[in-house]
Amino acid sequence: MPSANLTMIAPLEHCRSCGRPIVWARTPNRKAMPLDPEPTPRGNLVVSLTSEVLHAAMVSGPDRDGLRAAHKPLYLSHFTTCPHADTWRTKR
Repeated sequence: MPSANLTMIAPLEHCRSCGRPIVWARTPNRKAMPLDPEPTPRGNLVVSLTSEVLHAAMVSGPDRDGLRAAHKPLYLSHFTTCPHADTWRTKR
């Protein structure tokens, strides 16, 4: 998968729990979501930049497989990799 570090297009911050680098994106529901800035073969989020706002949308199944086959970078929510993610999750 090609390198497409998101810190080139979005401000880098650090997770307040684990200290790892993150960038913020907006979901289709306009919620803020922290992302790991490096693409990963395990990724399930496609990102785009619109009007200087980073957007992230989940992809799965054939859509995800097609993007992977095309060597498009996919990312993970930092909630997936942060050892302290449960501390930050909102109750539904």
